[in-house]
Amino acid sequence: MNETMRDIKVLEYVRSLFPYDGVQPEELYSTDTLFRSAMESDICQADPAKCVGEKECHWRGYAAKVFREDTFGVPHYSVRAFPCAAARRVHEQKRLQKLIAASRIPSELESCAFESFKPSNSSTANAKRFAEYSAEGGTGLLLEGSPGTGKTHLAVAIVQRVISMGRSAMFIPVVNLLDEMKDAVFFNRIKDMREVLCEVECLALDDLGMQKDTEWVGERLYEIINDRYNAGRQIVMTTNARNMEEIASMIGTSGHQIASRLSQMTAAVMIEAPDYRKKLAKMPKIHEKEAV
Repeated sequence: MNETMRDIKVLEYVRSLFPYDGVQPEELYSTDTLFRSAMESDICQADPAKCVGEKECHWRGYAAKVFREDTFGVPHYSVRAFPCAAARRVHEQKRLQKLIAASRIPSELESCAFESFKPSNSSTANAKRFAEYSAEGGTGLLLEGSPGTGKTHLAVAIVQRVISMGRSAMFIPVVNLLDEMKDAVFFNRIKDMREVLCEVECLALDDLGMQKDTEWVGERLYEIINDRYNAGRQIVMTTNARNMEEIASMIGTSGHQIASRLSQMTAAVMIEAPDYRKKLAKMPKIHEKEAV
């Protein structure tokens, strides 16, 4: 296309993007319409206030960008489309919603985040630091201690933080997991279930030790933990046990193998704190005044 047919504004625009190239009209390979869309995209990208949203966007959530390429040393310039910032935000929001739905966090635990965890002493403060490090660095963590010390809260907080960073994560009480594995065996879906449990980037298993001690249970727990060990996947676990010896004894069959794997996959953190549930139970209840 010669210079008389080329929109002078388009030519000036491309020359402004590549000021040292001496862009010539015949080097512009895309149409004027596409180059103008790139000009509009620059305005939208620079000023989010001008974004009308993906549905109302003339380009349906796509932005255009001018690229420079060389063919045998001869430069030419063309326009390519890619999802704009607004469309990427919408896509990321949908992706996060899917990750949250797949995380299986019960509705009553959705408020369990690092921001809402208030350490009561140095032990709980230390556990929070380890949990945040685990979430950010993708390292395994074993939270040990008596009931009511915040172990589950921190495990859920890790899952929430991992998801916020765009990684997949899942929270499951061990007892529930084993019940579902029994159903999966019955319906011949155990292989698919093991693949899901292995592939999720962060798996948080709550209340290890609350399950019944049977050979089948020990074997299934070992399979899950060993699958993740071999795949190099992060695991987070809570237990009322106070050390690996107690974990091995409370599991029984395969207990020592599981404890051995966990010692290699996780950092063990003991939480020493009063049972906050008992503390809440002792607090005076607030009753509404009787109507006069």
